[in-house]
Amino acid sequence: LKNNIGAGTVNYSYAKVEGETYDISTLTFVSAKPKNAGNYVVKAEIGATENYASAIRTAEFTVAPKEAKLAWSKTSWTYTGSSVMPVCTVENLEAGDACDVVVTGGESMPGTYEATATGLSNANYVLPEKLTQSFTIWKRAQWIYVDEMAGWTYGDPANEPEIDDSDVYTTPVITYYKDKDFKQKTTKDDGAAKD
Repeated sequence: LKNNIGAGTVNYSYAKVEGETYDISTLTFVSAKPKNAGNYVVKAEIGATENYASAIRTAEFTVAPKEAKLAWSKTSWTYTGSSVMPVCTVENLEAGDACDVVVTGGESMPGTYEATATGLSNANYVLPEKLTQSFTIWKRAQWIYVDEMAGWTYGDPANEPEIDDSDVYTTPVITYYKDKDFKQKTTKDDGAAKD
């Protein structure tokens, strides 16, 4: 407070303002200094002195929200068929605060994508300028187990093997070889059983 020339005792109180306009007579003033982000009015009540009368002065001020520092994790996935996206948290929270980050851009197919932070659950924080994070869904390895290749008769076309493909997401391609080193390829139609 400036120009308190009478050196009167000053008591401060504060009221939060909702909206762009307000009637000061309807505001509720409290002595506790505001903590949360928002628009406020401070009222200074100056006590009377021997030569000066008491007075009341008010002023508006704003507590600006803090810019959130985003931390991204889980940016690499293996394909499962389900929609996935990175996890985003705020890493510069004040003591005792909680703030969830709303993230959009989930994907399910293999590829590289971008997730976006679109909102915060705590009004005391605002999103930073950089809102995106790339993430990758990798193709899943496929495992095929050949359970049985029985019932072959010389001179007949090769039988289809019995396959456990519960972990396979595409149709398996069966290839026949004459040797254990998989170098001499043959085909079922060529009569693999004859070889």
